[in-house]
Amino acid sequence: MDIGDIITVILGYVIMFGIPAASLIWLIISVVRFAKVPKTDSELRKKRRLPLVISAVIFGILVLSFVALMIMLSIAMQSM
Repeated sequence: MDIGDIITVILGYVIMFGIPAASLIWLIISVVRFAKVPKTDSELRKKRRLPLVISAVIFGILVLSFVALMIMLSIAMQSM
């Protein structure tokens, strides 16, 4: 194995596990920050809602793409 193969494997792991993990951490932080805002402060709740929605959408897209990849992989393995 040369250095190119090692870098390719590391980048593959980062794409498969690092990006979804970072997205999950961002989602958890957004939920906690949104939950800590008092319900009476509507302006701050609106400001905190946008990052929450964006992080939830990104995490949902990543989860769905991972599920689709696993389904395609299982279909490919069944047809072998």
